[in-house]
Amino acid sequence: MVSTPRSPHTGPGAPRPPCLRPPVSASQRHASLETRLQQLDQHSQAAAQQLVQLLSKQNDLLQERQSLSEEVERLRAQRERELETSRKRENHRSDVRHSPH
Repeated sequence: MVSTPRSPHTGPGAPRPPCLRPPVSASQRHASLETRLQQLDQHSQAAAQQLVQLLSKQNDLLQERQSLSEEVERLRAQRERELETSRKRENHRSDVRHSPH
């Protein structure tokens, strides 16, 4: 005799087909749906709160990035001015050394 593997949907703990399930009253179904709606509402609120937090963090990071970009630009301009001043001093020294006395 060859044994046939049992389906996970058979046996004492398996769900019954819809035609064999005991009828559910309208009030039970309503309560079940109400509970499910509350769960979905809680999940939606948590997801919305998380989204607000992420958007706030993104805004903070964008502002920080803008500030850092401005600081980098200010430092570049300062460096350029210092290099220009240094070049002028060097040219002036060179001119003084090579000028006839």
